Amino acid sequence: MNYIDFLKQTTEQNKSIACMGADPVIEKIPIKSGSVEEKISKFYSEIIDAIVSSNTPTGAIKPNYAFYGQYGFEGLRALQNVCEKVRSENIPLILDAKRAD
Repeated sequence: MNYIDFLKQTTEQNKSIACMGADPVIEKIPIKSGSVEEKISKFYSEIIDAIVSSNTPTGAIKPNYAFYGQYGFEGLRALQNVCEKVRSENIPLILDAKRAD
């Protein structure tokens, strides 16, 4: 199945076209211990777990590259972790990778 079909199927199944942004601002993440990568990864992993366990429908999750990139390699590893978590839960992923728009 191609991505567009997957996105359509998921939105129809969940009865939701809601797209959750996943744009970290480290100062606002309530997790105080760990590296930047660990804080961001854990924060979004917990949110994704809550979405799945509560059967809260979401059409897609959309992390923004620039929010992760500002934290250097740790941020980019966190982005990879978040993307892998989204995919593992079979939720459509939209990577917002535009710059200077």
